[in-house]
Formats: sequence, structure tokens, C-alpha cells
Amino acid sequence: MRRAPARAVASWILYDFANTIYSMNVVTMYFPLWMTVNLAMEDIWVSVGNSLSMVLVGLTMPVLGVVSDRFRARMPYLIALTLLCVAGTAMIGIVGALGMPGLPTALCALLFYILANFAYQGSLVFYNALLPEVSTPRTMGKISGYGVAVGYLGSFFGLLVVMPFVTGGIEFLGIEVPFLRGQEVEVARLEGGERAYLDVSVGRDAHYEYILKAVDAQGKARALPMRIQARDTTLAPQGEGARRAVMVRWQAPVHEDVRTWRLYRHQGGWGHVGSFLPTGFLFLLTAIPTFVFVRDRQPVPSKTREMARNSLQAALPAAAYVPFLLAAPLAVGGCVLWRLAARRLQGESGRVEVGSVLAAYHRFVLRKILQPVFPGAHEFEETAQRIVAGLAKSKETPGVLRFLAAKFFYEEAVETIIIFMAVYAVKVVGFSSDVVVPFFLVATTAAAIGSFLFGLLTDRFGPKSALTVVLTGWIVSLVLVVAIDNRALFWGLACAIGMFLGGTWTSARPLLVTLVPAARLGEFFGLYSLSGKAAAITGPLLWGTVVYALGAYGDEVKYKAAVAALALLMLVGRLLLRGVPDRWQRHSPLSHA
Repeated sequence: MRRAPARAVASWILYDFANTIYSMNVVTMYFPLWMTVNLAMEDIWVSVGNSLSMVLVGLTMPVLGVVSDRFRARMPYLIALTLLCVAGTAMIGIVGALGMPGLPTALCALLFYILANFAYQGSLVFYNALLPEVSTPRTMGKISGYGVAVGYLGSFFGLLVVMPFVTGGIEFLGIEVPFLRGQEVEVARLEGGERAYLDVSVGRDAHYEYILKAVDAQGKARALPMRIQARDTTLAPQGEGARRAVMVRWQAPVHEDVRTWRLYRHQGGWGHVGSFLPTGFLFLLTAIPTFVFVRDRQPVPSKTREMARNSLQAALPAAAYVPFLLAAPLAVGGCVLWRLAARRLQGESGRVEVGSVLAAYHRFVLRKILQPVFPGAHEFEETAQRIVAGLAKSKETPGVLRFLAAKFFYEEAVETIIIFMAVYAVKVVGFSSDVVVPFFLVATTAAAIGSFLFGLLTDRFGPKSALTVVLTGWIVSLVLVVAIDNRALFWGLACAIGMFLGGTWTSARPLLVTLVPAARLGEFFGLYSLSGKAAAITGPLLWGTVVYALGAYGDEVKYKAAVAALALLMLVGRLLLRGVPDRWQRHSPLSHA
């Protein structure tokens, strides 16, 4: 097999560096914080945005994958989806800078986030499909591993480069950017015994740092060495919508000559909303080598216009299916109840098969609604039939369906933690933006170490044993997150969670390999991916629903309850995993009979 040029291999690896800049800065860090802290919206907004983007990915990417196979072309899709993600990310920042009221800003930003996240998740499909173009069967694992490692570096790079735009510098490294830092402004004059102040005069998006100065009998103000904690919070005055405020707390030393205190603040950077434009630019800049040097080896000669037309004809009916998919529970439930009632009136007994009703609903939508409007609807129908057939055939391989079910439950928790961990750190633990970034740098480092360590454990004790340890560690860590309030211990738990996060992917994929015949790996990895996408839809919705339902009980109660719900999901996954066969054999090749 012809080897790809070294620059193509390096450029493919570099794309992992590029896309993790987006995933860390937008998905994990700044978009959830901006929506829930600065715009004072409920977590369910972020949940719905993530879930809808994943629904779109799950419906459209299989059919676009079929079209890309037909043309043997991956790069046009990777480039188009990357540019779409960059544009959506930049538009979130532009919307935030327009100064519109909170609700219109949130709605517009959410639409662009759905677009950006859909494009990001979709680009990964074609990026992964390009791996054979830059590797051989003997080097595929090594090159893929390099991409994962470089992806962690991308997370570090993206956080550090964008942080000055958010806070005006990198405080834990002692770096300040003068032109991004504002003047010191007096906020309040306080009595000597006070230890807290609620600042309600803050701007919606700005990042603030606070200084407390002591005023002596002669009226001279001087700064004293003390630690000040500034914690974002949300106010909902009677008759008004929710809005942002900042709670400032301190432990002031005792001085007999201190008469009053003066609280000052200065603005640094552009706040969370200032992260989106730099992130989009960095993603684009670091993805350019991939666009230039990675090539499809044997594309079918065709015109770009023909490929675009085929892609739209296949993707549009899949996207149009979204509202019908969302309405399916109501429609199918109503049909089942109607059939049961009709049978009861006719004196008949027996149950109604929900699966058959769902299949009938699916055929009706495709053939009576979508096909008359969209010429390419037949490709979407054929793709759906292949997925259903794959699920049916998986019953022939013992343990696979149980493993996919276990993966669905534990990955619901994992995907949700990735999205909302920063929100929990700010709203419950009380970290400021200056602390959240080093906190995630530490957690990401732990994830890289966890990937390596659990890779060794997987090779030594087998993937099922390693994954069992990982899920047990997840459950214990999440229970401790609910139980403790100590910030120092939370740093330790972040390291543990990071290690288990890295270990999750490292041990799960080899476990699937031990369960299925080698000739059907591609088919089962498609189902593996489908399980992950379904989990990414339902997990965030569960979190948002719990937080919304318990909103009246305050941040600590509602967020700890949401974490407890994730621990329960992880426990279900762990229990299901117990019934999965362990076919790993040490020091001998795997048998895929």
C-alpha cells in the first residue's frame, strides 16, 4: 500500500489539535457559562442546544456518509463542515457583542450554537474516515494515538491563548494584557465588620476583579494582603427577569486604626462572550494545513456542483425528519392508546406492539410526507433500514446489545459532565473564571495520564476488567462530588474524574473488539457510535430537567441532585456491564469466530 506523504500525516494529526480548541473552549467551557451565568438562562437551554445538534448529526451524517462513499470523497465535507463550525462560533460572539436584550441574545446564540456544534460533530465523521488515507493497517493505531495526544495539547493551547480575551490576562502565570484591562472603579464603602458584598451593578458580560482597601482615621486608603473571592450568582427580583450579580467575600485582618473599607473593581478582558471570536479564528487557522495537504486518494471524478446537489438531496429529508422524530413519542403513544381503547370497546384482548406502531409511523412520515417533497428521501429510508437491520443482527452476537445498552447509560453521564462541569465549578464550588481555566488544565492533564494508565491496564487485565474499574471510579467520584463542599478536595476529585474520563474511551473500544467477529467490526462500530450519539441527546436533557425542576431550592441543591442523577446512570451502566461476556485472552490473539 502506498504510504501517505509525511506532511499529510502531520496535517491529519494537527486537525485533532484544531478541533479540540473548539470542543474545550465552546462546548465545555464558555458557552454553558455564558448562557447560565451572564445571560442568567436555565441549564435546559444548553441541554436543548446540545441535544438538537446531536439529533441533526444522528439523522444527517449517515446519509451524507453514503454520498461521500459514492464519490469516494471526504475532504470536501470536512472543509465545508469546519468552515460552518467556525462561522457559527464567530456568530455567537457577534450576537453577544450586539447588546440586544437577554432573551433575543440567548435565542440567536442558541441557534448559532446548534449550527456550530452540528458542524463540529459532523466533521469528526469525515475526519475519522480519512484515517485510512494517511495510514496503513500497520500504522493506523499509532497515527490515531498521535491524534488523541495532540488533541490534549490543543485543549491546553486553546484555553491559554483565549483566556486573556476573557479575563485580561493569565493570572496564574502572572501575565497581563494592558489594553484589555480597565481602570479601577470604587464600588462601595463598607463598615469595618462587614465580610461580604453583593455587587448588583455589574455589566452582563464583563469579567471583574475586586480589591478591598482599608481607610484609616486620616482618610488614607491602602490595600492590605487578603484573599478576595468573587463568585457569580443570579438574581431574580420580584417582577423582573433573572440577571447576573457577583457575590464578593473576604477575610479582612483586624486593624485598630481601620475605620471603613472601600471596595474597588476593574474590568479585565471581554468576559465569557469574548472567547468565541478568538476560538473560531484559532480553529480555522490550525485547520488550514489539513485543508491544504490531506487529500482523498481515489475520488470519483465529478463536478463539485453534482456532489453538492447529491448531498443536499440526501441531507434535507433527514433534517426535515427532526420535528417528526421529536413528535414521535406523542404520536405513537396516542396511537397505542387509541388501538387499546378500540379493542376494549370491541371486547378484544391482547396488547399492542409499540414497535410495530413506531415502524408504521416512520413509514408514513417517510413515504407520505417527505418523499413527495424531497427526491432524496429514499436514501434516508434505506439508511434507517440498515441501522434497524444492524440492531436486529446484533442479537446474533451474544453480549453486544447488553454492552451497547451499558455504554448508552454510562455515556449519558460522561457526555453531560463534559458539558456542565464548568457550570458546576462556578455555581456550586464558587470558582471564578481565573480559577476555572487552571482547574480544567489540571483535569485535562489527568485525562491524558488516565488514557495511558488504563491503556496499560486494558492490555494487562483485559478491557472488561479495566472498564469495570473505570465505571466504579466514576460512581465513587460523583458520589463524593455530591457529598463534599471543600474546594481543595474538589481539585482532587477533578483529577480523578479526568483520569476516569481518559480511561473510558481507552477500555470501551477494545471491549467491543473482543465481542464481535473481525469481519463485522465496521458494522458494529457504527452501532457503537449510534449509542454514543443517543446518549449525547438524552444525558444533557436529564441534567437540564433536574436543574429546572429543583430551581426553587437554590444552586447547591439542584446541581448536586443533577450530579446524583448522573451517578445513578453510571451505576445502571455498571450493572449492565456485569452481564457482558469477558472473552479477552491474555498473551493470545483474539478469536473472532
